[in-house]
Amino acid sequence: MARRSTICALSMLALTFSGVSASRAQQATPPPASPRDVEWYEVDRMKGLTLSELNWRETRRFNLGDVTVIAGEFDAFDWSTFSRELQPITLRWLQRAALFLPPDSPDDADNSCPCGVIASNHEGDPMGKWAADNRWERWAGLARAFGIPVMVHGWRSPEMTRPAGFGDFHPMQFPLLGHLLDGTYCEWGDLPLDGSLIFNASPLTKADLVANTLFQRLVEAEGGSLERIGAWGGSKEGQSLWTLAAIDDRLDVVGPGGMFYQDMHALADAYRREWGGEDRGAGGIVGLVLAFSDWAKNTELGRIVDRTLLPVNFTDELYPRVVLVWGDVAQKGMHDATYVLGAETPFLNGFRSVPWYYFRSTGGNVEPGSMPRWSMVADLLVNEDHERLWPKVVSADAETDGRRRVRLRAVLRTPELSGLEVRAWTAKSHNRWWTEVEGGQWDALPMAREGEGGTWVTEWSEPVPDDLAFAFIVEARVRVQAGDFTYHRMDTSQPQFLWEKPAFDMPVTPWGECKTH
Repeated sequence: MARRSTICALSMLALTFSGVSASRAQQATPPPASPRDVEWYEVDRMKGLTLSELNWRETRRFNLGDVTVIAGEFDAFDWSTFSRELQPITLRWLQRAALFLPPDSPDDADNSCPCGVIASNHEGDPMGKWAADNRWERWAGLARAFGIPVMVHGWRSPEMTRPAGFGDFHPMQFPLLGHLLDGTYCEWGDLPLDGSLIFNASPLTKADLVANTLFQRLVEAEGGSLERIGAWGGSKEGQSLWTLAAIDDRLDVVGPGGMFYQDMHALADAYRREWGGEDRGAGGIVGLVLAFSDWAKNTELGRIVDRTLLPVNFTDELYPRVVLVWGDVAQKGMHDATYVLGAETPFLNGFRSVPWYYFRSTGGNVEPGSMPRWSMVADLLVNEDHERLWPKVVSADAETDGRRRVRLRAVLRTPELSGLEVRAWTAKSHNRWWTEVEGGQWDALPMAREGEGGTWVTEWSEPVPDDLAFAFIVEARVRVQAGDFTYHRMDTSQPQFLWEKPAFDMPVTPWGECKTH
């Protein structure tokens, strides 16, 4: 089949391995209904680990001004997966971390927030390249500005993946996912949900769960307590955080972003409708998403993985009290260029179980040298009355006239916020590929308050040429200064489109025949 050939090409391997599957006796338990039922995460055991059981090895302790930095290495679980030759192999999940303790913290009687912020970075070594680009000073500044401990962690690569024949986790993920989707694994019992092929569970999620425990234990070892955690992660770690938010009740705020897999079926539909299934520089993601969506819809095991992996299926089980979803407006060179603008909209339209804000960075609203996403997570963590402090775009719409001019209108919550700025971001395009907008960028339009209410409007635009489509979002923000950091409390509407070009009519190829085990 064409799809199977695409998967094989993406995985860079001839998938001839006959498969080492779990026996049905090993899968005698009922299939999980949510991430909380995936036994491999071992949530209670991972939350109860001691520093000794975490294999914590402190390697450095020093001060950055009045902030204490404690750095080291840890590993707490094994990962059964496959080598480059698709042979079973067990790897130790190796991690590194750096903890930043602010002045008089954590043992401060005036500190009413026994909380801290943790950052998960799947490709950043906090002992290596992060130290080289001045990020340690910025982490210290974040801890100092909010008066809470901050921890950053990442994997030890390539040490972790080298025994399997891979130089890093990045080139490893595609062959493993390709093997999952080659038609071999289709029924409950074919494969344990142990993360062995990445998308049948998440080793990143388990690693982040373990890192939260390390964060707690290190703070406790310094004489403090840590009860509530604000977590940040992007790309793969954005996906991981969604799952972690459903299994780890220590999370109070999460900031997942840069990964539009909340509803992978909506993303697959958008790839077909908007891009006609074309990859166009997405690095093989399009073919894998289309294949995964078909497999998840049309096989028993796929449906089980679907409900334990995709956040759209478990938003009513999230522990955090608030979520900050972040991304960008699909400008060239940005991470979201591999995803369809608007692919998150079906998910966000149905996301009502937890208060959330949508932060879409366009590149022009970030202060130099600041850490806006991290600062926002910290702000939401320490200021529990976010609905009073943060703007929210309740609705945004457009009116047009016979000359194809546009005037945008938005309704905001808390319109009396001091320093509130509201603006629209707009773009025009010859096609449905919103990374290729006319002029190469999105343009900002000021919005003014209409009367005394919560409605804001733009002026009428210049006429939009007949051969162009039009897209817009509305952004509301309040500038905040915390210590040396400047950031924004921000919310952005979901993208909308006018005069869209015709959608692609791409047929869906049925999933192939499953093999018998």
